[in-house]
Amino acid sequence: MPEAGHDYGFRLPVASVALPPTEAAQPIQPLWRSNGMKQSNQVGPINAGSLAVAAISGLLIVPLSAHAQSSLNLYGLIDTGVSWVSTGTDRSGILSTGVASTSRLGFRGAEDLGNGLRAVFDLESGFNSDTGGQRGGPANRLFDRIATVGLAGDFGQIRLGRDTTPTYNAAGLNDLMGHGYWGNTQGFGYTTVRIDNAIFYRSPVLQGFSGEAAGSFGGASSTGTSTSVAGGSQVTESLISADRVGRYYGGRLAYEMGPVKANAAYGQVDVTPGVRVREVVAGASYDFGMIKAGAGYYRAHPTGADRLRGVNVGASIKVGTGTLLAQFYQVKLDSATNAPRANTFGLAYHYPVSRRTSLYASVGALHNNGSANFNLRSASELLIPSSIGENPRALSLGLRHVF
Repeated sequence: MPEAGHDYGFRLPVASVALPPTEAAQPIQPLWRSNGMKQSNQVGPINAGSLAVAAISGLLIVPLSAHAQSSLNLYGLIDTGVSWVSTGTDRSGILSTGVASTSRLGFRGAEDLGNGLRAVFDLESGFNSDTGGQRGGPANRLFDRIATVGLAGDFGQIRLGRDTTPTYNAAGLNDLMGHGYWGNTQGFGYTTVRIDNAIFYRSPVLQGFSGEAAGSFGGASSTGTSTSVAGGSQVTESLISADRVGRYYGGRLAYEMGPVKANAAYGQVDVTPGVRVREVVAGASYDFGMIKAGAGYYRAHPTGADRLRGVNVGASIKVGTGTLLAQFYQVKLDSATNAPRANTFGLAYHYPVSRRTSLYASVGALHNNGSANFNLRSASELLIPSSIGENPRALSLGLRHVF
């Protein structure tokens, strides 16, 4: 939220539409702001991530010359709440971040190259709204959620970099909680979320059908060596990796026409040397008007290990001016004896205060059998059972603001 007394020089208008309640919903409406830097007597440590954010922010402060064929948008989301959680034997109250949606800050832009061709980019970073720190993902990345550049046109869109996989996107559409709130299907655990060093393609929509594909070279996303350069240092990335850990190939086919949505996806990823996980995701939903119902199926089969399977059913119901979300899913590991299995229940209510601000309540409960230790998930938080067979529980009340 803007601080009192700050003068925001210009902003792009925000479309007057109702915000969707879930993590995997429509893109966040951008709001571009420029303001002076507030002076402070407190000096903290400076790191590369801070310098990068400052540099990008500085670029946004400088007025851009009018150019109808180019666009640059700053967008984001802040989700914070109060939660009461239990991992089985341990219980506590916490200030939580990202129960309904992961808090994030992003920069998105496009340039018209003529003849219907555009250059596009998207940089998106997750952060913890309870502390202000970067989520960072592996190795504290600055842009851990999205870092892509590419071309778009009548042929669709081709992008290079880091983003979500077709299998994860398919799972999010089958989950009516949209990978948000306690009890969403991220607790399934094996679906590959994001990939590095990747090429992404998304097709145009034709008679309700669309598709996407992605392939990652794996390997060298975080490998580097430090060498002396003119009295300083330089990080160089290793471009060769013998084991190709992180290599991914996958695709998704989707259909959307009127109240019907359906999609299916397949992917495979090398998680460790010699271990490849094959993933299958399928599901559909139907919008009856006041009620929307959906279901999904998930399967992951690691090389030389038991197969993991899951199924979910859910519904969203309009209640007053808000939406009630309910979901059940079961996940189990195929095993000859005493197969680990868990049942998860999630319930949430999303209440829009305005088109950009909403309140929510979310409750989730997971029941492991005697040999299981599956996790209970919200959009960005994880409850790990205190021991095998324990049952995590959570209740959250929160506020979400999109800008």
